[in-house]
Amino acid sequence: MERQSLRALETGADRDVVESALFEIKRVIAGQDEMLERVFVCLLAGGHLLIEGVPGLAKTLTIKTVADVHAWLEKGGTQPSVFVDAGSVWGLKRPSLIDIPGTCNPVDTSGGAEQIVLNPGQNADDCPATNFNFVPGFKEFYFGDSPKPRLSIGFGVNWVSPFGPLRIDIAKALLKQKGDDTKLFSFNVGTQF
Repeated sequence: MERQSLRALETGADRDVVESALFEIKRVIAGQDEMLERVFVCLLAGGHLLIEGVPGLAKTLTIKTVADVHAWLEKGGTQPSVFVDAGSVWGLKRPSLIDIPGTCNPVDTSGGAEQIVLNPGQNADDCPATNFNFVPGFKEFYFGDSPKPRLSIGFGVNWVSPFGPLRIDIAKALLKQKGDDTKLFSFNVGTQF
């Protein structure tokens, strides 16, 4: 970072971003809090740093992680992305499906009458003529086993906000199959991307 970047830390929001970045570095490098804080101060001050130590103290991992976080800070804490997603679904076990043409519901249940579930092939004419109302049923369909391709494109952004990491995506399904549940917009709040 340039020395101008250090002046930007005068606001509370910028300090929160820096503290969040340091927290993320400490999640990767465990047990080296003092060294990591010194590395981060050097980074913010635009200075040079020499890290010495015996093998196995995560010196290389520290530099790589700090470089990744430095790039992230230069982007203002956001990580945009563009994606193309292709896939297919096959080999699923077919579930047992329900086909209920309708039910005959009693108008008055005080006389002990119960609901009558009609079997496939029956219709409203099969309900008793008096004291029952016909209610249309439903038929389940299975669309899960389709090797036909699906394709979508979209863009998104990751942002480490003061409330935690946020991910916002907008995508358009170019190829979809009957039964697919597509979404244009998704919003996720979580601890990782």
